[in-house]
Amino acid sequence: MISPKLANWITATVTAVWVINFAAVFIPQLNYKPDPLIHAAFTFIVGGSLALKRDTKDSGNKDGDKGP
Repeated sequence: MISPKLANWITATVTAVWVINFAAVFIPQLNYKPDPLIHAAFTFIVGGSLALKRDTKDSGNKDGDKGP
């Protein structure tokens, strides 16, 4: 697992680049046409960093039920 600080940094950085990439499409002077698969790549990076940050020690819900 990675540290929560590193996961937050990765998530924030990739999300900021993702927003810039998305907004660039709406600026006609740039004539920017990104590959649609780039959104999938950003999704996997952000989702992966959030999944790696997750604490797996407590697999139950917050009500104290650990489940089967």
